[in-house]
Amino acid sequence: MKNNTFQTHSHSIRGQALVLLLIFVGISIIITTSASIIMAVNALTSTTFQAGIETHGIAETGAENAILRLLRDPNYAGETLTIGSDHATVIVTGAGTKTITSVATSGSYSRTVTVTAVINSSGVTIQSWKQTF
Repeated sequence: MKNNTFQTHSHSIRGQALVLLLIFVGISIIITTSASIIMAVNALTSTTFQAGIETHGIAETGAENAILRLLRDPNYAGETLTIGSDHATVIVTGAGTKTITSVATSGSYSRTVTVTAVINSSGVTIQSWKQTF
């Protein structure tokens, strides 16, 4: 009778160990999956942020180029400036006070920079420079 009790107790301990092992494996899988998802989201966010910064830089370049062109030719009305595979469309409006709008497109990203400047014989005076959404 004592031998039978010992075998039942031994099977019970093995069953408890198996249940604990399954719980630990399940928790490990959940932690690993969560970490992988967080890494993937972080990589996507970083890529999107970097693309936005690059597109903003292209829009700034278009606005700066327009200011240089206006200094050389006050009748400059704009152009499409190609930078690598990306481009900035620059439009200049106004007579005395010029409004320069540079819209950059890079893939599916778009950024707009608007500059208000006065161009006269003594040079250029920037009144405002802002990114518009």
